[in-house]
Amino acid sequence: MEYISRMISKSFCKLGYIEASQIEDLRYGLEVVISNAITLLSILVFGIAIHRFTETMIFFSIFIVSRSLRDRYHAKTFMSCFMMTFGTYLLALVLSYVIAAEVQMYWGIYLVLLNCLIVYYTNVLGNDDPEKHSDKFDYFFYVLNCVLLLTSILAPSQLTVFSSVVTLVIASTSYFNVEMINENA
Repeated sequence: MEYISRMISKSFCKLGYIEASQIEDLRYGLEVVISNAITLLSILVFGIAIHRFTETMIFFSIFIVSRSLRDRYHAKTFMSCFMMTFGTYLLALVLSYVIAAEVQMYWGIYLVLLNCLIVYYTNVLGNDDPEKHSDKFDYFFYVLNCVLLLTSILAPSQLTVFSSVVTLVIASTSYFNVEMINENA
């Protein structure tokens, strides 16, 4: 990914669109955009291919909003990031179909409670640095989990379990990110 974005940046410089001092900035920006586009398009194509468009849109909604509201775990390479993101999608998809309909309500409730505990515990650990704390993320996350809790009780379904698993993985990686920051401090 870095090689491709560097080549594009250098060709922009040769064409006169940017100066030589801007090559590295453009390379980084292109690398982020290209890697995110590949990841999201791969998930979208896979979701459409297996006829799970609704689940894919739910995944995008939760993942993109929570990622924009809070700095989470960042993998070191594009392939690691791709595998973690695609793995989160697949895990949520598989678990939502593996869990029997009779116990979906209980699973949904347990997952929501676990999500809230992880976010609460993460905030307790992460309060040393107010710059890292995001009230918008907390508000979004607790509102989302309240909706999922009500849905789990009133209308348990595969979509509720799917959404709960996605939020659990996001909360968990957020927790591990705070743990790694605290260890490095």
